[in-house]
Amino acid sequence: MKHDTVVAKYLSRYAEQEARSVEPGGGVWDHVLCVPACREADSLMQTLTSIAAARGSESALVIVVVNGREHASAAVHESNRQTLAALQRSGGVGSEPMAWGQLNGVGLLVIDRATKGRWLPPKQGVGLARKIAGDVALSLICRGVVRSRWIRCTDADVEVPVDFFGRLSGLPKPTSAVIFPFEHTQEGCARQRQAMGLYDTYLQRYVDGLKAAGSPYAYHSIGSLIAVDARSYAVVRGIPKRMAAEDFYVLNKLAKVGTIHSLDGAPIRIRGRLSDRVPFGTGPALAEIMGALESGSPVRAYDPRVFEGLGTWQAALGR
Repeated sequence: MKHDTVVAKYLSRYAEQEARSVEPGGGVWDHVLCVPACREADSLMQTLTSIAAARGSESALVIVVVNGREHASAAVHESNRQTLAALQRSGGVGSEPMAWGQLNGVGLLVIDRATKGRWLPPKQGVGLARKIAGDVALSLICRGVVRSRWIRCTDADVEVPVDFFGRLSGLPKPTSAVIFPFEHTQEGCARQRQAMGLYDTYLQRYVDGLKAAGSPYAYHSIGSLIAVDARSYAVVRGIPKRMAAEDFYVLNKLAKVGTIHSLDGAPIRIRGRLSDRVPFGTGPALAEIMGALESGSPVRAYDPRVFEGLGTWQAALGR
């Protein structure tokens, strides 16, 4: 990886500044995991606790990008301030833009893009936060600071399974990305739990329909479930700097340079909560479904004939 020209070109031309300025923290890790955190004061520490409970976590580095935009609400800025304070208090990290620490035996690299003067640009969000973490991870892999070739990505509202760090061996080649299985936890009132069940069914029927049609894009596009091969990450020029759907678009690129492999086994558990941090995704979808249930309106779903037509088209193309 150190002498890979594709990776070197990406890091020199397309990577974020943090990837070029990061200094190794004195350790060497087997695994790296990237976590964006925006208004996550109530959940990030729980996620880090679950990561620390996974086998192999003592040789894992977690890159946390605490992020916000200038015109975010006061609640967002206050939550981010609390998140940074908790990481400094519990993880021993400093207040520098990039600060090293450790929490429950897990290595920490905290990147502060939430303090005034370090905010994300107005029209960029979680995609840029993921890209910053991914670019830094690639830089550390390239320098031998991280041994694994896999850039793992998740979110600050998850619980990872105990075998999370041991499930990326023996994959078919060429695998450009891996998708972990998942389940949403049931939260809130009865109607919110009902909406979460309907949304999970919607997500699964979409993937099942694509699979039945023979599509190479039959996988879940959820940012908290992804692990990307380091070289493939460089080939597709990292993660799009989008406000949302960055997971969908990067996987779309990765599917063109290798195989997207969906894992079996214990799931990553994602909070089934209402949220408005991104313009679409789980939180907004839950709100929409709950609104439909309350008004007696139909809940949107894919017509199965869409996938039948796609299958016919795939067959006509000889795929």
